[in-house]
Amino acid sequence: MFSKFFFVFAIFLFLTTEIFAQKFSVDTMRANSLLKKAISFEKSKQFDSTIACYQKSYFLYSRHWGKKSKKSVEILEKMASTFQHKFDYNRALVYYLNVLELQKEIFGAKSVRVSDSYNNIGMVFWSQSQYENALENYLKGLEIRKEIFGDKHTKVADSYLNIGLVYHKMNEYDKALEYCLKSLEILKKIYGENHPDVAKSYNTIGVLYKDKTEYNKALEYYFKSLKIRREIFGEKHLEVAMSYNNIGTLYYLINENEKSLEYHFKALEIRKEIFGEKHFSTANSYLNIGVVYNQMDDYDKALEHHFKALNIRREILGEKNIEICASYHNIGSVYQKKSEYDKALEYYFKALRIRKILLGEKNISVARTYNNIGESYKLLYKFDTALIYYRKAMSSNLRDFNFDSTKTTFRLPQMKNYYELRQLLMSLDGCAECLVGMGEKNRGLFFEALSHYQAADTLILQTRDKVSNEKDKLVSADIASRIYEKAVPLCFRVSDFPLAFYFSEKNKSRVLLASMQEAKAKKNAGIPQNLLQQEKEIKMNIALYERLLLEKTDSASQKLFNNLLFVLHQKHDSLISVFENKYPKYFKSKYKKKTLQIADLQKILRKKEMVRSYLVTDSVIYIFTITKEEFKIDITKMIRTVLDEKVDSLREVLQSGKQKNVLIYQKLAFELYQKLFPDSLSLKKLEKLIIIPDGTLGAIPFEALLTEKYEGNWKEFLRYPYLIKKFEIVYSYSTDLFYQTATKKMTNKNSTFLGLAPVFAEESKKDSAKRLIRNDLVITPLPGTEDEIKNISKLFQKNWKKSVIKTHSQASESFLKTTNLKDFRYLQFATHGIFDLENPELSCILLATDSTGNEDGTLYAGEIYGLELDADLVILSACVTGLGKFNHGEGVIGLTRALMYAGATNATVSLWEVSDESTSQLMLYFYEQILKNPDKLSTNLQRAKLRMIFEIRFAAPYFWSPFVLIGK
Repeated sequence: MFSKFFFVFAIFLFLTTEIFAQKFSVDTMRANSLLKKAISFEKSKQFDSTIACYQKSYFLYSRHWGKKSKKSVEILEKMASTFQHKFDYNRALVYYLNVLELQKEIFGAKSVRVSDSYNNIGMVFWSQSQYENALENYLKGLEIRKEIFGDKHTKVADSYLNIGLVYHKMNEYDKALEYCLKSLEILKKIYGENHPDVAKSYNTIGVLYKDKTEYNKALEYYFKSLKIRREIFGEKHLEVAMSYNNIGTLYYLINENEKSLEYHFKALEIRKEIFGEKHFSTANSYLNIGVVYNQMDDYDKALEHHFKALNIRREILGEKNIEICASYHNIGSVYQKKSEYDKALEYYFKALRIRKILLGEKNISVARTYNNIGESYKLLYKFDTALIYYRKAMSSNLRDFNFDSTKTTFRLPQMKNYYELRQLLMSLDGCAECLVGMGEKNRGLFFEALSHYQAADTLILQTRDKVSNEKDKLVSADIASRIYEKAVPLCFRVSDFPLAFYFSEKNKSRVLLASMQEAKAKKNAGIPQNLLQQEKEIKMNIALYERLLLEKTDSASQKLFNNLLFVLHQKHDSLISVFENKYPKYFKSKYKKKTLQIADLQKILRKKEMVRSYLVTDSVIYIFTITKEEFKIDITKMIRTVLDEKVDSLREVLQSGKQKNVLIYQKLAFELYQKLFPDSLSLKKLEKLIIIPDGTLGAIPFEALLTEKYEGNWKEFLRYPYLIKKFEIVYSYSTDLFYQTATKKMTNKNSTFLGLAPVFAEESKKDSAKRLIRNDLVITPLPGTEDEIKNISKLFQKNWKKSVIKTHSQASESFLKTTNLKDFRYLQFATHGIFDLENPELSCILLATDSTGNEDGTLYAGEIYGLELDADLVILSACVTGLGKFNHGEGVIGLTRALMYAGATNATVSLWEVSDESTSQLMLYFYEQILKNPDKLSTNLQRAKLRMIFEIRFAAPYFWSPFVLIGK
């Protein structure tokens, strides 16, 4: 009986197992087929179909293997990833959390799979802008990975990178860099320099610097990434296209539009070749090209490329996609610039609707769209509506602020925990302008508007010190200056004149002041001399290779210099980090904040001295006047472009002796005097003017302005009512810089003089055409300069003062660099000067070439920064040494700036090409006065110029007015 039952049961079991096996085999095949379909759908971004296939596959696997099987969990993880790609972050998070718990049960709490789950959860929180939660999960994953793999593993590098990106979004840039650089170092040790992951890491650090607004540093990292990608993949590869795209975006941000287009078109070419026309990567290139054309005001081409991008994206991705939003947003931006505000708003709102659905309210892309909507309504003079959208932009940008239109329309939230600084500044500026527009009916709103500019100022000051690259500092200064320029007239509305002065001065030479403060901090912080020397050598090499990059070189040299610069900048950053961490005095002094008050200036001014600081805006000139006992402000109405034209004309006619041009000079010089000195009656009791020019005003000598209408003989220059006849005049870049210079003690060293005059006579004779060619320019001999410095030397000897002069080949660059320049109280370069308007780094002073070939005789601005001076006065009695490139918010970038940084208390420079004979005479008269009274340089220069005028021969302003004194 038992045997029969067992036999029947065995047959039943066999048949059941066979049926189950057949069922399992069929289900497995179906599940695998569904997985392949899911992957195919995912590649084409058909996410709903992808998820449906994964769900069916999961059901089949979990039915046979159970929900805790490795394969079932793997499919759940893929579903989570798909929801993430679909921007359905809440469902992605639910799946990832489920996977985490299952991974813990299957593999243990300290397993690789669990660390991967923490990493995935961190990524979802990061996408939702929940950065604290993201950081918590990334750190948990890192802890496990370090325990399993140690410090040097690719997964550890991946964790460091993700943590760095979180800190980046939290605006903790130092920590972000710390972790991203840790990741990079691990990858370089594992893979070497030429590896795709290393290139990706360089690219990521570039993105970090971009968002930190350190655009030039970002470019360095992008080019480093590009170099590796091209070596690995060749030219026609997606990774190379990505690098081209990023570089194009950087050039767009620094307004180098032609270069930006060049790189975006390179990216487009590669993407079209690989994917064809109908691909989202191709669409991205079209969009970026459209953005650049919009900035170039070529609206037809901008719209053409934006609509190409939009049509491709619609066809591939459908309507509700984040990429579609970018197209709508940028099309709106073009219509806004075209003043077609209704169309602009139509497209902005299309972008906003989709972005809010996919990203939620707290997102920088949403903030950006709100800002642009606010801008359109503001331009339509609908200030109430515009204000609401600017506030919404703040709400999307600030983690801790939620906008409520019934309560918080005017209330200014705390400016912390923001996602992006530039968008926040745009919101503050927009709100302020709306409040000003509404303030015509409610003047109390002017004070609210002013509080917005004060909040913007606080943000600018907090972030300015975090930018390390000089060029990037200048970009930041340009952005900040536009905020300050708008704040000044608002201060007048509320009669807060000291605050107007504060904003005006914040607009001037902040980068130079910070650099000088840093240099001073190094000297007084106890940093070992060998480290200071190391930093000096690094900076000199950076200046060298940056200059070489600007000159015409072949592509191989360009690559070499870029690589060398990249390494040098990394070394410099590391060294500065050592200074800040190991020498607390350096850190404290470098970042010491002190706001100069009007009372501070008044304390150091003498009774007959006056500071006049100018601020040039689009329509008016603000004139801030400070004396020992008075502070006042005058306003002159003048369009900026008109002022620029008059300044250019004045410079042109000052350099001409023709009757027609002299008559124009008479008219212009008096007209500009009336505009720049509308309060002429209050000047009667004064003797000295300290001029703080702004914009193009820095290109004219105020001494040559005429205080009265002149109707005498045009040739009788002696009789002209020059401003120099009434006042001694000195210039400075800002009141802060003047204060620092004025309170600096004059050197106690003897009146030692060093004069250099290369003359160039011998070199010209050697040339077959009797011309010296240097830097593609014909360098004419300067025979008068030899007599100039020899006569000055005789003056010093006559007064029992020490002098050293070098002429001809002895006046070499190598002599200058190997001499202890701190020993000299007075330095004079009697030579040619060259300024480069586009690239200030190529501005230079010409000296004799070195016979050994070590120095080329061209002392560039970057090299002057590296000199160590302790001079009361440096004179560049050379051509055009006082000009340079004008940077909005920083002033003239040129040779004078370099001398001030190097340690010159005062500098005398020229504003145009001069006669060496008249220059020699002026300098001789100047030094005669200096030796009588070394502490009154402005008085001495005034007397020297007046002597030139009264001796008639050199009375025309062409001869004496181009030399200006910058200092105290």
